[in-house]
Amino acid sequence: MRERTQFSRRDFLRGMAAARSHWRRSARPGRPPPRRLSLMLTQCIRRYADTRHALAPLRRERERVRRVRAYPHDNYAENVTLAELADLAHVSPYHLHRLFCQEVGIAPHRYQTQVRVDRAKTLLAQGLPISQVAVETGFADQSHLTRHFKRLVHVTPGRYRVHKSKNVQDGTH
Repeated sequence: MRERTQFSRRDFLRGMAAARSHWRRSARPGRPPPRRLSLMLTQCIRRYADTRHALAPLRRERERVRRVRAYPHDNYAENVTLAELADLAHVSPYHLHRLFCQEVGIAPHRYQTQVRVDRAKTLLAQGLPISQVAVETGFADQSHLTRHFKRLVHVTPGRYRVHKSKNVQDGTH
């Protein structure tokens, strides 16, 4: 990997201004910019652009995030810490949090909560009591489940269960 080129903003702007003034002096209506201008712009971009090549590390990082995403599905009832997930991915907790947010769009803890609520929906549809569902899905108590369930599903677990049982009785889904 090449390191990022350090440059001053003033130098970059001077280079771009020089290229622009050269193009204005030599531009002809209906004709593309001269080859020299293209070369100057290419040199300017090569000199000042961020030249890091990150394709290989991206695959490795995606694999790490994939492993971390799979873990809460298998261990939704456990209180999994960021440090445990970071050990699983072989990176620091800070780096994992940044990678996960970049790749998935939400923080690992919020993802774990979504997995738990999805599992709770399945258990509620089977007719289990809300308090039992809360314990089996790793929430501290029924109110903890209700708070997160309502935030994500926009109905309380009780209404969700009633609605699902009516749909099952009617034969609709």
